[in-house]
Amino acid sequence: MKAVRVDFSYRGTPYSALAYGELPRSCGHGSGALVIPGSGDNQATAVVSRRTDNYHFGVMDALDPVGQTFVLVKPNEDALAWHDGRGSKLTGDMIWNYHVNRGGSYSVSYLVQSLAFVKWMKSCFAQTVVAGVSQGGGATLLNALQSSPNAAVVAAGHSLLFDQIEYAGHNQLLNVPGYAGLSKSATLLKALGDSPTRWLFAWGRADNDYYGVEAATGYTAGVIGPLPNVDISIHDGGHVFPVADMRNFLQATLDK
Repeated sequence: MKAVRVDFSYRGTPYSALAYGELPRSCGHGSGALVIPGSGDNQATAVVSRRTDNYHFGVMDALDPVGQTFVLVKPNEDALAWHDGRGSKLTGDMIWNYHVNRGGSYSVSYLVQSLAFVKWMKSCFAQTVVAGVSQGGGATLLNALQSSPNAAVVAAGHSLLFDQIEYAGHNQLLNVPGYAGLSKSATLLKALGDSPTRWLFAWGRADNDYYGVEAATGYTAGVIGPLPNVDISIHDGGHVFPVADMRNFLQATLDK
């Protein structure tokens, strides 16, 4: 499976970001998209393989008309897994708390890598897109507020209900500075209102927990929907990308 590595420096220390995809033949034109996978083992491989039983299914089809699509590989996942060569790899229990107890965050690690990758995409493509579902949707929100792509798709990835109750394990976004503030209406409105990005937020009626409530009540959609740079998709699916709405959104947002 082909991949692109972006080397970068953060606070004087060298790092690298990896995403499945192919280098463009030339830079300066066209569009590039980055998918940030949600939680689960080896999701980048599932996305690129277009597995029909995977909750990311359809995102590659939606992004195909955009141009070149890349799928972020998270630390300890897919090609970056720490494994024994016989099919077993480190569990998250060996990683998540280790980061937090030393003043860091696994979540921030891959978010910084995703930001570096989008920075490279913006240096090479005329237009950029970031997309994610579930945890990947939350990561897309955090990434795009800083990287300012032309378009961002946050599917079943954020809710203002988080300010009232947060139900999540250590494998979810954890110890990310400023993340909790985005669960407050005023903070989210200002962040999105100040953003040059065009946003699509989506929730499915067949989803569970927060996101099913969001689809049924339109709670967050009612707050951010009036913003001129925000589109809303309330669809009949579950914890998935709204592929048709996403394709229409990108077609209307990106220059041809």
